[in-house]
Amino acid sequence: MKPLTLSGRLLAPLVLAACAGTTHTHAAPATAPPVTADALGLVKAAVVDMRNCSKAKYPPATLPEVAQGTTFLALLIDTDGAVLESQLERSSGHPQLDEAARAALSICRFTPAQQNGQPVQQWATVAYVWEPETK
Repeated sequence: MKPLTLSGRLLAPLVLAACAGTTHTHAAPATAPPVTADALGLVKAAVVDMRNCSKAKYPPATLPEVAQGTTFLALLIDTDGAVLESQLERSSGHPQLDEAARAALSICRFTPAQQNGQPVQQWATVAYVWEPETK
């Protein structure tokens, strides 16, 4: 599978935005069908644009001034753009933040990958950056 370059940021004041720069590959679990290249070796990657997603909120028991970090998640994007599965790739160091990011991104819709002009399932890895709110 071709590596994807995608990331997201939670920016002050807790606004979700997309930005490029993080590259990660994800080996899909056995339950997901692999995406194979067409005759020309081309697969158009899924587009994970998080600007239209609901922002993840800091969990009530977590203080934004203390709990910071980046949650890396693998998302299985279905042919209709829905997230079928989400898996934690690397923790932010705060399990509550990781779960909040996973829950927020799991209900988003994205642009599915395409092969020969047809949508296909594909894994995408995203980075969700938690930063404290600045006043």
